[in-house]
Amino acid sequence: MQTGTTRTSDGLTLHTLDAPVENPKGVVYLVHGINEHIGRYAHVIEFLNRRGYAVYGHDHRGHGQSEGERVMFDSFNQPVADLKVRIGAVKSRHPDVPVFVYGHSMGSLISTLYVAENGADVAGWITTGSPLWVDKAFPGVVQSILKAAAKLFPRAKLIPLDASAVSRDPQVVAAYKADPLNVIQPTKLGMVVQFAEAVPRARSLVGRITVPVLIIHGEADRVTPLEGSQYLYEHVGSTDKTLTTIPLAYHEVHNEPEQADVLSEIAAWLDARTGS
Repeated sequence: MQTGTTRTSDGLTLHTLDAPVENPKGVVYLVHGINEHIGRYAHVIEFLNRRGYAVYGHDHRGHGQSEGERVMFDSFNQPVADLKVRIGAVKSRHPDVPVFVYGHSMGSLISTLYVAENGADVAGWITTGSPLWVDKAFPGVVQSILKAAAKLFPRAKLIPLDASAVSRDPQVVAAYKADPLNVIQPTKLGMVVQFAEAVPRARSLVGRITVPVLIIHGEADRVTPLEGSQYLYEHVGSTDKTLTTIPLAYHEVHNEPEQADVLSEIAAWLDARTGS
């Protein structure tokens, strides 16, 4: 694995991670979730490398080792634009190799918006822990109040993340809490509002997505409701679509006791769509 940097269109420096392999069967671009960073996916990257896939990713602006205000987007258009630039660079590096996007949680939201608008650029899409239902936790009147408050206090911290909800494995939870590149503090009100605006927009666009899609969700996920992945499966425009739910699994299915089965399913799905 090689780390590096790239510049966004508005001048921020993003931390990048490249894990190429010789003669890759395909390329997977990993899109991480909120409050974390791409380094937490080292075991996922190594697994896919062993199966013959080159893997790339970056820390979102405001996350990990990338520049930007901590865990704050002015709009989800920003991380979507950053992803588009990075995938363009990866496609230039591998012009004749199919590129797949793999987004987790907030990364699933970002990749939903990206694939809906740029589906012709990729060969398929993998999503885990889709947040397409998180806004349903806030009734319309509450969302209106939050939006009004965000104009006055956008940096007020509102929604804490329960680290114990990421995995049933206590070692994963302990490592998550101890990782200095993770943000354990509550999410800022302005970011909550950006989520509340981006999620319904993403729901309205999923019908445009026609590339093959693999959707995975933990049935005991307390961070993002399972209904988000179910909605995606029912409304995505693709005819090649698979929904797998993992009984008992929490939010990070790639960090659960069943992770070997999850990663094997992802690799087999990729193999079937690369003819390997």
